[in-house]
Amino acid sequence: MLLVNLFEITVRCSTALHNEILALWQALATGPHAGNVQLVLDFIINLCLEKKEQNFVDYAKQIVVFLSGTPAGLKVVDFLLLQINPKAMVVEK
Repeated sequence: MLLVNLFEITVRCSTALHNEILALWQALATGPHAGNVQLVLDFIINLCLEKKEQNFVDYAKQIVVFLSGTPAGLKVVDFLLLQINPKAMVVEK
């Protein structure tokens, strides 16, 4: 639920409150749980595949940039590279 709300805030307010939105995503990524970045990336990938909306992909790219600016963000590229395979790109029904 938190990720859905944070994504909605990003969609609605990212142009007016860019620094605040950046701080929210980075605070989530640098939290006490090590797997937060991977959970966020899984959520974003699944949301984009489910909705098939270009605007969501644009905001997802913005969030990936936010996450990559954190210490845990060093693994963002590695995680995204692991997701690039035909099986992971098709939504299962």
